[in-house]
Amino acid sequence: MNEFIKRYKIKIRALSPIHVGNGEKIGKKEYINLLWDHKVIIPDLIKMYTDICKAGLEKEYIKYMLNEQTDLGIWLKKHDFQKKDYQRWKRYELDSGDALSGSPVGRQVRTKEIMCITKDAYGLPFIPGSSLKGMIRTALLAYEIKQNPEKYREVCTSIKNNVRQFTKRDQCLSRETSDLETMAFHTLGRDEKKKGNAVNSCLSGLIVSDSKPISLKSLTLSQKIDYTLDGKEKPLPILKEALIPDTEISFEISIDRTQCKYTIDIILEALEDFQQNMYRNFYSHFRRGSEEKGIVWLGGGCGFLSKTIIYPVFKNDAVRITDAIFKNTFGKFVDAVQAKKMEESFHYIMKEDSGRGYRRVVASPKPVEIIEIETIRTMVNAGNLVIAGGGGGIPVIKQGNHLKGASAVIDKDFASCLLAKELDADYLIILTAVEKVALNFGKPDEKWLGDISVAEAKQYISEGHFAPGSMLPKVQAAVDFASSKEGRTALITLLEKSRDAVRGETGTMFHA
Repeated sequence: MNEFIKRYKIKIRALSPIHVGNGEKIGKKEYINLLWDHKVIIPDLIKMYTDICKAGLEKEYIKYMLNEQTDLGIWLKKHDFQKKDYQRWKRYELDSGDALSGSPVGRQVRTKEIMCITKDAYGLPFIPGSSLKGMIRTALLAYEIKQNPEKYREVCTSIKNNVRQFTKRDQCLSRETSDLETMAFHTLGRDEKKKGNAVNSCLSGLIVSDSKPISLKSLTLSQKIDYTLDGKEKPLPILKEALIPDTEISFEISIDRTQCKYTIDIILEALEDFQQNMYRNFYSHFRRGSEEKGIVWLGGGCGFLSKTIIYPVFKNDAVRITDAIFKNTFGKFVDAVQAKKMEESFHYIMKEDSGRGYRRVVASPKPVEIIEIETIRTMVNAGNLVIAGGGGGIPVIKQGNHLKGASAVIDKDFASCLLAKELDADYLIILTAVEKVALNFGKPDEKWLGDISVAEAKQYISEGHFAPGSMLPKVQAAVDFASSKEGRTALITLLEKSRDAVRGETGTMFHA
C-alpha cells in the first residue's frame, strides 16, 4: 500500500480572517456585547436562563425576547447582572474589534446575527476537508484547461454563447461546468455508459482530511466589507466568526496514484498558477492580494471569482462573462423584459409589485396538517413558549412515505389558525402592522372595526373590503378559528398594542 499511496502533511497560515461556515447562526439576542472591552461572549443559554429564572426575571426575559430591540448585554446590565455572571455562563468569547462598536456619533450599532464557523462535536473550529478539496479542484480544472486548450475549446465556446441566456440561479452554466469536469477528471472508466458518474472521477484518489481542531482563542468577530475599485469601503450588516491572522490550519492530503493522475507537485503548481492569475486579473485592481508565492484563497468572502475558473480560462473576456452571469441569474425582482422571458421559458406567473419590479407568484394554499404537531403539543403542555408554524417557508406534500417540498409558500395566518385549533386554544391573536381591521382602508370613508361577529366578517369579505395577500387571509383565518368551536375568539391588532387588545381596549375581536 505504501508504494502507491502518498501522504503529505500540509499547513496553511492565515494572512487575513478566514470563515468557512456551516449554516448555523447566533441570534441577535444570544450573545453578550461587552462594548467597551471590544469583546463578545457567547453564553450557555441554559445556564443563563436558569440564573434569570432564579432572579425572578423569567417574565421580563420573555417580554424582552418578544419585543425589545436592545442587545442582550444592555438588558442584563439593566437587571443587575455582572461580568462575573457572564464568565460563569461563558462558552467562549470573541474579540469584536470595531465590528460591534458604536457609530461615529456615539450611538450603538444595531445588533446583528453572527454566522458561525464550522465546529466539531467538541465545539472547536476546523476547516472541512470538502472546502480544502474544493479549492484544489477549482485550481486543477483551470490548470487542465490551460494545459490542453484545444481539448476544452468546444465547451468553453458553449459557455460564451450561453452565458447571456436567462436561467435559474442554481442552473446557470451547470451543464457546461459538468461537461468540463467530466472531460478533465472522469478518466477511470468504471462506468462506461455514464461517464458523468462520480465513480469515474480520478479525484476519488485525492483524499483531503479535515483540518486539525483549532483553539477557540483563534476566533475573532469579522464584519463583511465591500471594497470598490476607487478604494471606498462599504461595511455590510453581516458578522462572521473567523480565524485570526497567523492561525495555522493543519491537514493531510493522501494521493492514491492508481486512481489520481495528479502528483503533489502538480497540485501545488496548479494552486500557484491559479493564485497568480487571480491576482493579475482581479485582486490587483482592488489593491488587494499579493504576487508572493504560496498564497491560496479559502473560505467565504474571497469573492465569486476565487471559486470559479472564469478568469483563468477566459482572460480578456472574463469581465463580460462574469457580468452576464450576475445579470442573468435572477434575484427577488426583475424588469419587464426578464419577467417575460421567465414566463416563456419556465411557465412562471410573474406580477408587477408596487413599482419595485416583477417577481414570481406562487400558490399559498391552506395547510391541512402540521407535521410536528405532537412535538409542539408536548412542549406546550410542559409549559414552554413554542415558536412554530411561521410563514414564508416552503410547505411539504406527502409522496408515499416521504415528504417533498412544494412550489408554494406557507401562509402564516392559515398555519397559525390550524395550529391554534390543533392545540385546542381558546384565543388566536394575529399581530400585524395596524391596530385594527378597517373597512375602505386608506380612503376618506375609512372605518375601524372593533368587536364583530363571524357573520359580519363574512359579509365584509364578500364585499371585497380586504386586500388579497395582506389583510384578507388574516380576516379569513380569524373567521375560521372563531367559528370552529363554541367559545373561541380571534383578535387582530398591532404588536405594540397586544396587551391592551387582550384587555378589550383596542384591536378587532371576532366571535361567533
